[in-house]
Amino acid sequence: ALMNDSDAHAEGRRQNIAIRRERSHRKTLLRVAQRKKLKESKRMKSVQCFKHLDDASISAIVDAMTPQTFAPGQIIVQQGDPAESFFIIVKGTCVVKRATLVDLVNGQVIGELSTFDHFGEGALLTAVNRHFMRTKSEGETAAGESKVKVQTRNATVIAKAESDKGVDTMMMTGEDLEKLMRGGSNIDMEALMRVCAEEHAQREALSTARKAW
Repeated sequence: ALMNDSDAHAEGRRQNIAIRRERSHRKTLLRVAQRKKLKESKRMKSVQCFKHLDDASISAIVDAMTPQTFAPGQIIVQQGDPAESFFIIVKGTCVVKRATLVDLVNGQVIGELSTFDHFGEGALLTAVNRHFMRTKSEGETAAGESKVKVQTRNATVIAKAESDKGVDTMMMTGEDLEKLMRGGSNIDMEALMRVCAEEHAQREALSTARKAW
């Protein structure tokens, strides 16, 4: 009886290992398929930070992204929070809300996002600016990074409650992008720096206009 129990236990353990391996294999295939789908869509070119990048640079960035799924009704980003991650939707629909003077708590629905739409670009701008300031300051890393304004979320994004399986996204944190840039990966750094310069010029122009007003 003891031998039979031991055999049954060993068989159960083998089955559990096989199940875990199969799940891991399916997740790997899913990640590969999602990255391939995103690359073939060419939609990364519509992202402000990546608009000047070549295909090799975009491919390196997509390979560094990780899949993340959100349940129906789950808040993905909250208005006012620091922008730390960038998302591209690969499946599902999200609702976008923005707080108003009338409704500061729940906010007003201002739109929807679906397949290949993106949000959270502020996280990328912060990362690129940090890298720019770090390389510009040459040894004065802390001082340079402290000058970088951390972008915040200008709206709340929620996985649509009516969705049966939630929302599948590809996500990249600002830290992930900084690691790529520091690691000397195949990314066109001049193009990213040019985006930073454009974004800085637009911000300065807006600031000047506000002062004049």
